[in-house]
Amino acid sequence: ETEDDRGFEVLSEVDIAVRRGEVVGVAGVSGNGQVDLAETLAGVSDPIAGSIRVDGRDLTGEGPRAFLAAGVSYVPEDRLADATAPDLSVMHNLMLKSYRADSRPGRLDYDAAAARAERLVEEFDVRGVRDVRETPAGDLSGGNLQKLVLARELSRDPSVLVAHQPTRGVDVGAVEFLRNAILDQRADGTGVVLVSENLDEVFALSDRILVLSDGEIVAETTPEAADRETVGLRMGGGSEEPLDEDAGAVDPAPRAEGETDD
Repeated sequence: ETEDDRGFEVLSEVDIAVRRGEVVGVAGVSGNGQVDLAETLAGVSDPIAGSIRVDGRDLTGEGPRAFLAAGVSYVPEDRLADATAPDLSVMHNLMLKSYRADSRPGRLDYDAAAARAERLVEEFDVRGVRDVRETPAGDLSGGNLQKLVLARELSRDPSVLVAHQPTRGVDVGAVEFLRNAILDQRADGTGVVLVSENLDEVFALSDRILVLSDGEIVAETTPEAADRETVGLRMGGGSEEPLDEDAGAVDPAPRAEGETDD
C-alpha cells in the first residue's frame, strides 16, 4: 500500500509476483496508481504497508542502492526528468548506475567508460551521437534517448526490469526496437514488470496481464484469453464482466524465486 504527499491512499492491497523469464503487464489509465506502483517496485519510494522481495530477500525501505545491488533495473515514465541528466554526455549518462564497471582502484577509467559507451550506442542503435564523451544526452531525439536509457538499464543484466511506459512518445522504428529489446531480455531470464496505458503494447509483450484501477488490481488474465474491449473498460473502472471465456481471471501461477511482491 502507498499514499501520496497529502496522506491519501494511492495503492491498496496490491499483490504482484513476477518470475524469471516472464513479462507481467500492468494495464491502467493514467492517474490510477501506475507511478506509485513503478516507483515502489523499483525502490524509489517506500510503501506504507506490505513488502517487496527480490529472490526471497526483503528490500522494503532499503532504498534505491539496495535495489540496484539486487539486480533491479528501472525505466521511468519521464525519460528527461527522471531517467537521464540531459546536460551530461552520453557516456556519463551510461555511467550513472554502473560506474564501478569503468573503475580502477582509486579512479575512474574514462577510456574504458568511453569504449563501453560506444559499444552500447552501437548495440542499441542510438543515433545522433557524434562523440560519446561530448554529445549531451539532451541533444538526442526522444526515441534515441529512450534507447540510451534502456541500454544503461539492460547492460546491468538485471534480474528484474520495471518498465513504465517504455515506448511512449517515440517513433515507430524505435517502438519496435525497444519492444524487441524487452523481449530479448525476457528470453535471457529477466522478470519484467511492464506498466503501460497502451493496450497494444501490453498484449504484444505480456505473458500475464493485470488490470490496475483506482489503485487496486481488479483483474488478471492472459493475452490469449482476454477480450481487449473488456480489459479497456476495466482499466477505466467500468464493466465487471469476465475478461475471458472461462469466467474471468486466470488463477495466479505458483510463486517462485525471482518474484517481486508489493
